[in-house]
Amino acid sequence: MFLSRKAYRYSLVTLGDLRWLGWLDKYSWMRKGVEKKVLERMRAIAPKEYHEQLTPNYPLGCKRVIMDPGYYKALNRPNVKLVTSKIEEITKTGIRTADGTHHDFDVIILATGFDTTTKSVALDITAYGKKIEQVWNSKGGPQAYLGTSLAGFPNFASLLGPNVASGHYSVVGSSEMQISMIIDLVRPLLKKSVKSLEVKEEAENEYNKEIQGRLNESVFAKCDSWYRFGDGKIIGVRPGFYVEYWKRTRRVDYSKYIQKGGWSNLARDQADFDSTMRFAGVGMACLFSLAAGISYFRF
Repeated sequence: MFLSRKAYRYSLVTLGDLRWLGWLDKYSWMRKGVEKKVLERMRAIAPKEYHEQLTPNYPLGCKRVIMDPGYYKALNRPNVKLVTSKIEEITKTGIRTADGTHHDFDVIILATGFDTTTKSVALDITAYGKKIEQVWNSKGGPQAYLGTSLAGFPNFASLLGPNVASGHYSVVGSSEMQISMIIDLVRPLLKKSVKSLEVKEEAENEYNKEIQGRLNESVFAKCDSWYRFGDGKIIGVRPGFYVEYWKRTRRVDYSKYIQKGGWSNLARDQADFDSTMRFAGVGMACLFSLAAGISYFRF
C-alpha cells in the first residue's frame, strides 16, 4: 500500500511537470491544444450570451488555472447573472455598475483576488536596521535565495517565500523540500555552535536573475496577474521541473552563506567531503575495472 501511494504521488508529479513544458514560449503549441478543448467545454455548458465574456484575452496559464466546480453550469440558473461592468458604487441595497444599472442584493461577498505587494507579503522583521519591506522595495519586489533565505537577514528562513509556488504542480511538495533545506540550515546552529548563517547578497541576486530570465520566456510574462509584483517582477511562481527544485534544496550549499561562529568552517568541510567522495569514487571505479580485467584473463 505504501509503495502504491508513492507511485501514485510521483505519477502526479510527472504529469504536473509535463505542464511546465506547455508554459514555455518555445512549446506554446502544447497549451494551444488545451486552450481549444477548454473553450469548447465552456461553450458547450455556459449560456451563449456569456461566451464572449468568458473567453480570456490571454494565453492559458498566464493567470492561475482553476478547475470548474460547477461555475459554468450555474450560469444557466434563472437567479444567476454574469455582470462584468465596472463597479461604480456600493449602495444601501446593492451595487451600481458603470453602465448605470443598479443590482439589488441581500449579501455582497468581497473577493478581489491576491495582493502580492511588499506591504501584504513582508513580515515586520528588522535586521541591520532595515525591514524586509524596505529591502524588497529597493530590489523591485520580493526575492529570496531558493525562495527560503534572505540576504541581510541572518538565521531567517521562510516557507512559501518568493518564487516557490508553481503553476504546474502541488506547492505541498515545494514546502516539503524547503523544510528539508531549513533543517540543514538549523542543524549547525544546534550541533556545531554556529551563531548565524546568512545567504550572500550575490548568491541571492544571481539566483533571482536566473529565474526571472527563465520566467520571462514563459506564459507567466504574457499578462498582468497576482503572480507579478505590479507590472514587473514575477514573484508568485518558480520556473523549472519538480526534480530541479528538489536537487537544489536537498543539500545546502554552505559556500553561498556567510557563517559566523562555530568550531568548523561548514563550506570548507563540505568541499573536503565532496573531494573525498570523488576520490573514493574514482578509486572504486579503478578497483572494479581491475577486478573485471583479472576475471577476464582468468577465463
